[in-house]
Amino acid sequence: METKPGFFSVIYRDYRRFIVSDHVHPLYVLFFTQGFSALLNYRVAHWIYLFIKIPVLRQSLLVLMFLWRKLVAVTTGIYLPWTMEIGPGLHISHFGPLIINP
Repeated sequence: METKPGFFSVIYRDYRRFIVSDHVHPLYVLFFTQGFSALLNYRVAHWIYLFIKIPVLRQSLLVLMFLWRKLVAVTTGIYLPWTMEIGPGLHISHFGPLIINP
C-alpha cells in the first residue's frame, strides 16, 4: 500500500524538481521562479483546505491564501486552485496564462 508523502516532503520534491530541471541556484528557485511561487501557494492552501478543521481559523487562513494566490496570478498568470490534487514533483517551466482546474 502506498502512503502519501508529508507536507514538507512534497514541497521539497517540487523544489528539487525546479533545481534539477532549470539548472539554477537553490536561492534563485525560492525568490525568482514564478512557477515555484504558484506551486508553493497551492501546497500551503491545499494543506489548509484539507487539514484545518476549525471553521473560523480555516476560513481566515483561506482568505489569506486567496489574496496570495491572486497576487501570484496577477504577477505570473498562473492560477492553481487549492481544491485540486497535484502530486509531488510538479515543475511549471514557464509563466504566463496557465489555469488548471480540478
